[in-house]
Amino acid sequence: MTRNELKNLWFSIPKQKKIECKVVIVNTKSNEIKIVSDIDNYYHSVTLSEVNNTLNYALELDEYKSGEYQLLIK
Repeated sequence: MTRNELKNLWFSIPKQKKIECKVVIVNTKSNEIKIVSDIDNYYHSVTLSEVNNTLNYALELDEYKSGEYQLLIK
């Protein structure tokens, strides 16, 4: 199979509707906060480490205040 045929085959696969996931994960043991956005067009993740008072910090994040992100506490 040539490269061009493989490329055409790859782009002809039907796309499935992806479930959007927007989460703020608070890990109290390691004092980390992870902000994850996994939607149709992209995946983005940011980890904030060594945060003092992680739960209060997470509750004050703009992402959480917007109402679009879920809060998970580990």
